[in-house]
Amino acid sequence: NNNNNNNNNNNDNALLATYTEKISRLEKENNTLTSQIYMEEQKRKNSNAQVSATMFQKILLLEQDKELEKKRYEEQIEQLRQQLNEITVSAPRRASELHRSMFQSLLDAEADYNTAKFEWRHKESLLDNQQTQLKGELEQLKQEHHKHLQQCTQSISSLQSQHQVQLDHHESTMKLILVPSQILFRYKHNNTFLSIGKTKIKTIISAGNLFLDTKEIVTLLLLV
Repeated sequence: NNNNNNNNNNNDNALLATYTEKISRLEKENNTLTSQIYMEEQKRKNSNAQVSATMFQKILLLEQDKELEKKRYEEQIEQLRQQLNEITVSAPRRASELHRSMFQSLLDAEADYNTAKFEWRHKESLLDNQQTQLKGELEQLKQEHHKHLQQCTQSISSLQSQHQVQLDHHESTMKLILVPSQILFRYKHNNTFLSIGKTKIKTIISAGNLFLDTKEIVTLLLLV
């Protein structure tokens, strides 16, 4: 029995040692596998992180490109909106302002024309009145001149029938003939007429070259 017990114990110990060894080996393998799994997991995580970072960078670049593209589209849309506003609002407003300015210029020109026309008609009326007045004054002067001329003619004719003036000029005897427009001296010896103006007659009379008495000189001066 003791031998059997010893054998059994030895077998148990050997089996226990075998199991213990197996367990140790399995634990080592487990640790090794766990370490490998951990390393692989870290690699995977690192790889995923790199991939994620790369993807994130790509996504970020795509987002930036989208933002730039969006900004360009927004600028184009704003330009189109401004062009549309220019066509629909600003251009008609400027055209309206231009038409208003042109219309105002036409109104101003018409007002200036009407003012100038009124002033010209007023001046023309004044000129017509002045012309009519001057014509009346001229006609009156003509009538007075004609009347005065008739009176002078009558006076001279009366004087010619009553008086004869003799002048000794370089030993020649002349007759003084009085007419309305001038005074003539006629030389008796050659029947030549000499015209002397009124001022000259006054000078001759003042110098005493005419043989006239005081009454005749006064009458002659009044006629002159």
